[in-house]
Amino acid sequence: MPRNPKTIEGQTNPTPRPRKTPTEEAIYETIYVASTLKPLTARKPRPIRRQQAIRRKHKRVEITRS
Repeated sequence: MPRNPKTIEGQTNPTPRPRKTPTEEAIYETIYVASTLKPLTARKPRPIRRQQAIRRKHKRVEITRS
């Protein structure tokens, strides 16, 4: 079968993509892994930080009261 960019009727294969270099592939892989990990890392530290802020606020109130 000849490899030409023109698609034959019933074939849904566009122009073949140029091959990625090993470094590019590694970069894409790391980005993919990071994107899969992101939701977990983004979700976790928020409540802790909020707690610290609340604690700080309470401390401030105590200092002003005394």
